[in-house]
Amino acid sequence: MLGFDHHDVKRNLGEAYRVRNLFAHGSQLSYREKRRLELKYKDLKNLLLTVLNYLRVSIIVAIFLKKGKDELIDLLDDSLIDNQKGDQLSSWISSAKEVIC
Repeated sequence: MLGFDHHDVKRNLGEAYRVRNLFAHGSQLSYREKRRLELKYKDLKNLLLTVLNYLRVSIIVAIFLKKGKDELIDLLDDSLIDNQKGDQLSSWISSAKEVIC
């Protein structure tokens, strides 16, 4: 709904979470993993910037919608299986979309 490919978002967030998880638990990226990410993103900072952009967009949407986190997450979950909820979410997001895009 906001112009991001959902496959890319899932993949990027998964990789960022994996990196975060390693550091949070006192480990480091292996040479092989670091090299793989650098080949994909050119620089690990690009992965960080991508994830920070998702965060920026999420904050803008939350501000515009004036909805609580739980309510927004419930609607996101419900929109995946209920077309009415998807339409409701799309309607809510349309006002924020002009600022984001």
